[in-house]
Amino acid sequence: MCKEKLNLKKVGDSFFNQQLVSLVENNPYLAFVLLSAILEFMGHCYRKGQKTNDDTVRAVFFDLINNVEALKDYRQLNFKFKVKDRKSGQDIEKDNNYLYKYLRCGMLHELLPQEDIVLCPDRNDLSNSKKIVGAKNLYEDMKKAWEELKISTDISLYIENADALTIDGDFSGSTSLSIST
Repeated sequence: MCKEKLNLKKVGDSFFNQQLVSLVENNPYLAFVLLSAILEFMGHCYRKGQKTNDDTVRAVFFDLINNVEALKDYRQLNFKFKVKDRKSGQDIEKDNNYLYKYLRCGMLHELLPQEDIVLCPDRNDLSNSKKIVGAKNLYEDMKKAWEELKISTDISLYIENADALTIDGDFSGSTSLSIST
């Protein structure tokens, strides 16, 4: 079997396959771990496609959610606010970056959501009092967001030209099947 190089577009496309749909439907809790990681992947594609230098994961999440129309429902959890700096007494702008702090960090580091975020298998209720994130809603919104990223000229150019992964069928075996097909 020959080696195959995959660009970021092919890798991203491979995330939204039947295997992930099945995981979202049959094991939504574990799906949140992958969905959190895929959000980060998408955020990096967005930032680098926009030629932005700050690649901190906080900034990656904040910008993806605040700039991609398909993720607009999550913006109500992702706002900036001002606080007084203890040393200077000056107002400084911070962001609460809710999905980053409480979904992504919790699920990827401890396999537990943090604070008052509630995970459910189906639908979101993102009101300030509930903060319920549904696996199916998040997956559907992320899939739309990925399609949106692919039609953005700068981002599309970046993800189509950035090599991401080399698959060697002799060594990759079944792990390459879900990515390369």
